[in-house]
Amino acid sequence: MQKPLSIRFKLFAAFGLVCLIAAGAILYSVTQVGSLSAMLQELYDGPLMSISHARSAQDNFSKTMYAVEHAIRLHGLLSADELSAIETSMNHFVSDMNVVRERMGTSANANDLINSVLADSENWFKAALAYIKPSTTGATQLTSPLVLVDQGREIASLLERLVEAAAAYGFNFRFEAARSASSLFDILLKVAGVILVFGVAFAILTSSSAEAESMRSEQSRALAELELKRQRDLADQQQHFIASLREKSESLERSIFERTEMEKRLVQSQKLEAVGQLTGGIAHDFNNLLLVVIGNLDLLKDTTPAGSPELELIDSSLTAALTGSELSNSLLAFSRQHAFKLETVDLRTVVTDQVHLLKRAMGRKVMLEEISSDDVYPIMADAAQLRCALTNLVVNARDAMPEGGAIAVQTFNTTLTKTDITVADGLEPGDYAVMEIADTGTGISPENLQRIFDPFFTTKEVGRGTGLGLSMVYGFVKEMKGKIKVTSEIGKGTTFSIFFPRSRALMAVEAPTLVPAQKPVTGEQQKTILVVDDDDMVRRSVIAQIKSLGYSTIEASNPDIALEMIERGEPIDLLFSDIVMPGSIDGIELARRTRQRRPTLKILLTSGYPDLKTSRAEEAHTQWEVLKKPYRRSDLQAALRDILMGPVSRLAQSAFH
Repeated sequence: MQKPLSIRFKLFAAFGLVCLIAAGAILYSVTQVGSLSAMLQELYDGPLMSISHARSAQDNFSKTMYAVEHAIRLHGLLSADELSAIETSMNHFVSDMNVVRERMGTSANANDLINSVLADSENWFKAALAYIKPSTTGATQLTSPLVLVDQGREIASLLERLVEAAAAYGFNFRFEAARSASSLFDILLKVAGVILVFGVAFAILTSSSAEAESMRSEQSRALAELELKRQRDLADQQQHFIASLREKSESLERSIFERTEMEKRLVQSQKLEAVGQLTGGIAHDFNNLLLVVIGNLDLLKDTTPAGSPELELIDSSLTAALTGSELSNSLLAFSRQHAFKLETVDLRTVVTDQVHLLKRAMGRKVMLEEISSDDVYPIMADAAQLRCALTNLVVNARDAMPEGGAIAVQTFNTTLTKTDITVADGLEPGDYAVMEIADTGTGISPENLQRIFDPFFTTKEVGRGTGLGLSMVYGFVKEMKGKIKVTSEIGKGTTFSIFFPRSRALMAVEAPTLVPAQKPVTGEQQKTILVVDDDDMVRRSVIAQIKSLGYSTIEASNPDIALEMIERGEPIDLLFSDIVMPGSIDGIELARRTRQRRPTLKILLTSGYPDLKTSRAEEAHTQWEVLKKPYRRSDLQAALRDILMGPVSRLAQSAFH
């Protein structure tokens, strides 16, 4: 360690000595530069200025001489401006010559030449003015202009010699300045060489420390870059984490929103289901009451003489009872406990026919039009209930436009994918036929839009609506596995869109047959009918109607008693039983056991509460004939005649073989 320090110290000492020598050389060079600067300034003030003013004097004299020659040609007839220009040029000539005398005064040859030029030019100028301006004081006019021209040319020749003398004087002075500058440059070059040599030595001395410093700098830079990269990676991770957190937060918010919407729909669905169960039960009991009322009114009407005043009361009561029956059917449709007759339906044909009929009921202010696409998908539905639903929606649209407007009924196809369906839609992906009813009415407020499908809810005046029309439509659409959507804007109108799943095959629908005319039952046709119903009042009313039709009856208050009668071999031609009865055996089970014991016995079931959501209800409508309550006596007569005169159902027989 001691040796490198000694060498380094010596090098530093040598470098210091070199610096002192270089400083002395630089000081000497500075003094030489000062003298060179003074010499250059003297060069500018002396020879260079002399040459410039000598040439300027030559030019001014040439101008004056040219003007004098011009005046001689004109015989002295010059204007005042031309005379003034000649005087100005001569004044400039005299000024330039004085400067030349001042700058070149140190040269004896040049001084004599300058004095000669000044003296000759002054005399020549006076002579020229005497010729041009004879009135000039102290001037003698020349007798010959040619003499004046010759004298001017001699003076011009003297000026040419003066310019050459000034140039020679300047050349000598520049040579001395160049020699001084070259000497100064040599000194500076030597000083620079010494500084360069010892600078290289010092550079070699400090190269190791500089290299170490460079390595430390590189290492520091590398560490700084690593730290910067780490900071950037950390910032990227934080941003990625924040973005992921934001995405998860938005996803959670969407999930919460969808769950909230689903819960709202579930609550609404459960509320409607509960109301449906309640209305279904009420409709069942109401149908039994109406069955008794309608049956008794039919009997009274048949036994009342024509023209009797009581007959009008019976007819009005019968009309009211039938109206109540329609109200009960609406309640059953809302509760989805109505016995629908499902078939493959051409939606476009049904809509076209129904719109044609409804146009007559729209009035003058409301315009009803149909817009249908070609090849609308067939659907599986109850055609009668479909017509009823369309009628309800069109009538509601008409009532929403008291001042008139337009109603458009449109049918078209659509295909829904998973991306098109939301939680609120409640639909499965697939093909759908859409029936859309749009009006330009008053619209529905948001608070009422949430309640329009509730039973008995209506915004119409008292006596103009029951509040069951849209409830019936809702129940019908749900039973058809469809979906009804409503959009409305106050003051612009409302649109109901009903989505029906596509049915793949369009089944042929048999043409309706004429109902045979009612004929009284003859003695040969008298049959015995076993009537089974747990409601005593209903059972007595049914027995009275059947007996009025000419049939014999046997009654049973429950299925167990009816089975005992069947097993005893009672003479029975037809079993007429209610479906819904308390106990372990209902009407469907009674029919099955009866068929097992007496396969040839005809069976007719009836109910005001056929639940289509159970497999046993499907069995009731596929294997047995069912008469829906409440029914008229004419309906009962037609059903009994068709079953008693027809064969035993093959489908019913095959179920037990």
